[in-house]
Amino acid sequence: MRFLRRITGGLGLGENCRGTSVVLGLLVLEEHVHGVQLLGRVVAATVGLSVLLHGVSAVPLAERYGRWHDETTATGRELHEATPVPEPAERRRITAR
Repeated sequence: MRFLRRITGGLGLGENCRGTSVVLGLLVLEEHVHGVQLLGRVVAATVGLSVLLHGVSAVPLAERYGRWHDETTATGRELHEATPVPEPAERRRITAR
């Protein structure tokens, strides 16, 4: 399990349930672990529930955040959300020789 944590943490997937599940599923497939079918179902259920719950909660939570933002800015309080973001520096392209 420590190996999986290192892999998912290195990919920036440590906090992402769906990403971690997909990586786990791919590792299991590559290693020919016994019980692949069960683990595949668990991964599919985890990803499916994650997508469903994120989809169901997105609109109500966005509306709640919008109300909070409107109420907070109406009091004159400055928020980090209003801080201007500087334009990123132009990126150099790497080309093959």
